[in-house]
Amino acid sequence: MEKADVVKLLLGDVAEFNKRRQADQSLGANLDLSGVDLSNARLGKADLGRANLTGARLSGADLTDGMLTNAIVEGADLQGANLKGVNMHRIRLKGANLAGADTEKFAGGCRLCLHASNFEGVQWDKQQIEAMLQAINRNPNWNIKYEIVAK
Repeated sequence: MEKADVVKLLLGDVAEFNKRRQADQSLGANLDLSGVDLSNARLGKADLGRANLTGARLSGADLTDGMLTNAIVEGADLQGANLKGVNMHRIRLKGANLAGADTEKFAGGCRLCLHASNFEGVQWDKQQIEAMLQAINRNPNWNIKYEIVAK
């Protein structure tokens, strides 16, 4: 399936996209959505796990309760995206822009690996970093003391 056809399917019917993705090997592990423009798209519950979204434009997109597990989102624009409840386990974020993205659930239902590569070149808001640190501080055995100041 051509990339344009995959994008059309995804934008048209997320449930059908997810169903087809499970059934069709060509939409499976090597889904290439690099560089696509999904700005302001309604992608709630979309299974974009293992997808290559390098350089994709997802600004303002609604990805609520979606799946980005093992996705490559390097250099992607996620400004103002809704990431509530998104599974971002093992996501590769190097150079991504998450400024203004709704990551409220980092302290709750959103799953994100806190690997050093997820911070290299990524544009996080102060509130996003604080939410991640607060979640870490729920560990009963240790506490991180921090101060976040502008450069």
